[in-house]
Amino acid sequence: EPVITEPSVLVAEFSTGVREDRSRELSLSPVPVSDRLRVTASIGIASLRIIAADGREVSAFGVNSSSTEIDLDQLRAGAYLLIATLIDGNEARERFIKQ
Repeated sequence: EPVITEPSVLVAEFSTGVREDRSRELSLSPVPVSDRLRVTASIGIASLRIIAADGREVSAFGVNSSSTEIDLDQLRAGAYLLIATLIDGNEARERFIKQ
């Protein structure tokens, strides 16, 4: 004779850990860039970091403004990630190419 059991319920939570898209908060121009990169944010920028494609931090500096220009003459040609720490404590990230 069959054994009757209670039905089971499986609850699974799949957290991706993906943050809210903040790319609209940060604007870079021109891209690709050859010498000077203009960075504009929707709110004030506290600091900027430039990360090379291999993960090395190649430049970091304070800004304390909602827009700035960065001289990129010292950088080699390639792909980079710009990380802006905003005055509200959040980070905004944008990729750019140096020619």
